[in-house]
Amino acid sequence: MDRKSILHISTGAATVAVLGLLFLFGYRTPVAEGNAGYIVSAEFEAIDGISAGSTVVLAGMPVGRVSDVRLNPENNHPILGISLSDGIEIPYDSSIKIVSDGLAGAKYLKIVPGAEFEMLEPGDPFEYTQSSVLFEELLEKVIVGAEARRAAKQAAQEETQ
Repeated sequence: MDRKSILHISTGAATVAVLGLLFLFGYRTPVAEGNAGYIVSAEFEAIDGISAGSTVVLAGMPVGRVSDVRLNPENNHPILGISLSDGIEIPYDSSIKIVSDGLAGAKYLKIVPGAEFEMLEPGDPFEYTQSSVLFEELLEKVIVGAEARRAAKQAAQEETQ
């Protein structure tokens, strides 16, 4: 090989290595690997778009990850195990909801802090949860509502004639 080919290959390899490192650091969270932090739980009616590894956010900052997903055999609702970083204190009356990052963005869990002085302890469940809202369901409600208004308007016009 000539020097020019070796230079091109070296440049390409360095570019791939840098992009790989950026990718790895971009998905890091403050929750350390292993047993650092503590686990709480939350039961939802539906968790569309959430899986193990999904981000948990408090005040716009990542504070944990979904550690496991299981099904409650009594009511078939999903229960999420949530690993929070050590030092993160969550008031007992806080709520947790599934939100999306924009219209078609990834879904994550958002903690809305409560006002209690008592904090969640390891193993405690969130009392207040809000399941994910599906864009398709919202769109269907808008369409059905518009059709109902149109039908009512048309019926009113026919009565006046």
